[in-house]
Amino acid sequence: MYNDPVRGRRGAGAWFAAALLAAACSPGVGAPRGRPARPAPGPSAPAASAGRTPAPGGPPPAPASVAAQAASPFAVRIAWEADARAAAGFEIAVESNGAFVRAALVGPTERAFVHHHRLPGRAYAYRVRAFNARGASAPVGAAATTPGLGPPPAGAPPPPPCTRLPPAPDPAKVRGLPREVLNAGGGRPLYNDPEGTNGWRRHLYGEYEGCVRDFGAFDLQAEIREVPGFADEGFPLLRAVAGAGQYAGARVVTLRFTRGRYAVADVADFCGDPRPEPDPPAPGVGAEGAGDDLAGYAPPFDACQRE
Repeated sequence: MYNDPVRGRRGAGAWFAAALLAAACSPGVGAPRGRPARPAPGPSAPAASAGRTPAPGGPPPAPASVAAQAASPFAVRIAWEADARAAAGFEIAVESNGAFVRAALVGPTERAFVHHHRLPGRAYAYRVRAFNARGASAPVGAAATTPGLGPPPAGAPPPPPCTRLPPAPDPAKVRGLPREVLNAGGGRPLYNDPEGTNGWRRHLYGEYEGCVRDFGAFDLQAEIREVPGFADEGFPLLRAVAGAGQYAGARVVTLRFTRGRYAVADVADFCGDPRPEPDPPAPGVGAEGAGDDLAGYAPPFDACQRE
């Protein structure tokens, strides 16, 4: 599970393995001032025709030309058109297990948002609403399917040179997690080792093409999690919280194996504590519902995602 070697970061306090399995964003972290109380998420209202003229002094019109398109196997780009003079911002919501939860809030001049931390070959449904101090427009929907993982990128460099697997580090001398063996579910053994006594600088080792090789080193918060069902040459897709000794922000990186090396395939910046789960769990567990009153929200908004 993920360690929390540093306490008191961003006022969120220590977070534990169970919390990471159940929560996406700590309440109140990375949210705009004056945010209202957060109700339990429920079904959103049906999408309305985009561009409907609101009542005088009422909420802004719904966004027009809302479209979603896969940006990569791990991200979806949602775009729309709207009159910036009428809106204080836009809410992007994503469907998760039958309910819509908030993915992000963006400012009135934004016309697109890229939603990271997705999975290959998955269908994602979105809704976009405009809002101001008088309320929110009706939501307008769009959907996209991410492409499959596919073969490794062409032109990859040759594998790193052969080496030896270092001796297992002494847990008493390592700040953070000592060695961890991944891929125990049937794939090829993958060793997650600290760099010397620094438990927040992780090396990945494994046997590839006849010898042990160093697959790469990354500044990560100790434990690295496998993403079930996705692998290249027997080595799994990985996800981990970024950082090096000190909390470096709510960032989750996705690592993909290609010809003897792991490389960063996707980066997701979360509001508050990050979500390292391979796929979002049930809505309402640490996520904001998409049905609350948006009238109390005002820019500027943090450049991060909430789901």
